[in-house]
Amino acid sequence: MKTLVNWQKYQRAKPNQNKDNLSKPVFRFKLHSIWQLLRKYLIVSSELQVWSTCDRQGNIWWSAYNPITQRSIYHVSEEQILAWIEGRDRY
Repeated sequence: MKTLVNWQKYQRAKPNQNKDNLSKPVFRFKLHSIWQLLRKYLIVSSELQVWSTCDRQGNIWWSAYNPITQRSIYHVSEEQILAWIEGRDRY
């Protein structure tokens, strides 16, 4: 059985131990997050990037970037973006 003094010492030491144990996974998570961001911005992807935006009237506009050809197209209709992707339409 622990005495009151020993129990108080144990309780004071316990949060520090937990803090150290919790900080390691947090540090690893932050390091992993930073690594993912670096990979995203430093490694050049050859994949076609396509995204949509919605204006205030609710219209959907499409944009795309092809890193291989370094060509891009912005704020076009779905039909126009599909034609651009298929290479039928040259913007």
